[in-house]
Amino acid sequence: MATRLLVTLVLAVLATSVGHAETWMCSEPEGAIFRDHAGPNCREIYTTHFSTPVVPPLQAVSTPFPATIRHVPILSTKDAGPGVKQAGGIALATLTISHVSQGTGPAVSADAHFGKDSRAALGAALAASAKALGYDARYLKVRLSSQLNGKERKRTFNGPSAGMMWAVAIASGILGDPLRTDVCLAGTVASDLSIGPVGGLEEKIKGCKQFDRHELILPAGQNSIPVVWNGIGSGVKVTEVGTLGEAYVAATGRPLREVGR
Repeated sequence: MATRLLVTLVLAVLATSVGHAETWMCSEPEGAIFRDHAGPNCREIYTTHFSTPVVPPLQAVSTPFPATIRHVPILSTKDAGPGVKQAGGIALATLTISHVSQGTGPAVSADAHFGKDSRAALGAALAASAKALGYDARYLKVRLSSQLNGKERKRTFNGPSAGMMWAVAIASGILGDPLRTDVCLAGTVASDLSIGPVGGLEEKIKGCKQFDRHELILPAGQNSIPVVWNGIGSGVKVTEVGTLGEAYVAATGRPLREVGR
């Protein structure tokens, strides 16, 4: 009993992180839209990355699986001047998912290109994936890296908006389902497996187009008229999802399921 309590406390310390997304909800003639910068009729929205410990379910499994690599596009925004944002989708992230045979995880790491909010989002994604799959998070290890060249080499990506992408990629690595190569994902993921809003959608559409991908999976409720028209004009289909399960189906064509099923 004492050992179990100690493990729970350690996991809580390792996995608990609270932050916020730079997201504003703004009132426009066509309805509410989300942005990643302030403006008229806007109010800032704070999104919790992760606020509960990674405690494995009583019946969680820890079945070994081959180490898997997933390459996913980084859809970010960057400052192009005072109050001006532009697409920053110029790099692929490499996510390595592997099994920790000793059960000493969860182990989450990222290289210097990713800031503390991105790292927190990665931890939240691992926890959400483990919960959805009924997998013991102590047997999971994820490593995030990105290769940048030239003037972009010192750039840092930071924010929670890739949480849904990380969670889908981690789950697909454990289950062995390939990701579609023509989609992008942008959204936060919560401990109840719901998908939350993000800002900078117009820039993310442009970033998705830069990768020659044809569908952008977004949180439900963000498919506003400007987003739809920007997507149509760029040749990018906009798809809404409300849960990690829906995002997984959209990104893989397979159902999100418990390991072994």
